Amino acid sequence: MPSSGVLVGLETSVVVSTMDASGATHKIPSRFTVNGGTGDENSECVTFYLDIPIDPSEREAAIRRYLDEVVAEAKSSGKEDDQTFLPVISQMGPEAFDSIFRQHRVGQFAVECHVLDRGRVLGVGHTNLEVVFDGHFFEQDAFQIRKKE
Repeated sequence: MPSSGVLVGLETSVVVSTMDASGATHKIPSRFTVNGGTGDENSECVTFYLDIPIDPSEREAAIRRYLDEVVAEAKSSGKEDDQTFLPVISQMGPEAFDSIFRQHRVGQFAVECHVLDRGRVLGVGHTNLEVVFDGHFFEQDAFQIRKKE
């Protein structure tokens, strides 16, 4: 516990790598969001979410395919609501899904996590993880409602 009696929240820094067939490692884009932390006079912790997103071009293509499907269904629908929103939907771009689209890259990854206290490294942890394919983002029930109506 600092002499001030005030704990400043811990931070983290994360590096994600993948290994090619020759055994060479390559850093890949990832992002992390600190979710919280806690502490007392004996210990502190920090929790975070780690995203290993698909390639931006693959992400944009998935969003464009989904928007094209929505536009096509709205055009062929006889529903007044669909026709009213058709101009808006037709103008949407991939950025409309920036805040919600989450689809992770599939593969095996090495993750290196640095726990930081005011920029000073307190500890480093390593783990390996495997992300398996469990479906595309737009296959979620929330995006399938229009097909069930």
